[in-house]
Amino acid sequence: MNTTNEKQFKTVNTTDIRFRLGSIISELERTKSPVLIISRSRPKAWLYPFEKGRRREDPFALWYKKILPKYAKISANQLIDLVRKDRDNR
Repeated sequence: MNTTNEKQFKTVNTTDIRFRLGSIISELERTKSPVLIISRSRPKAWLYPFEKGRRREDPFALWYKKILPKYAKISANQLIDLVRKDRDNR
């Protein structure tokens, strides 16, 4: 794996990601430090270790807990009408 330590994170090129993703993720879980993905010597993306409950303001978690249960027993036609109203109000 072609990695270098820089300021408490590692850099990995896209070729290493392609061939060694499993070991990179294992190392990410073990070290709990982010990984910078580079391609052609330029930064492209970050990989961060998953930490449950770390971000309380996570919009998907909020949607899943508060908004989704409201629509659990709604019919498909009612849901389509709500989507259309929302779309038309934009």
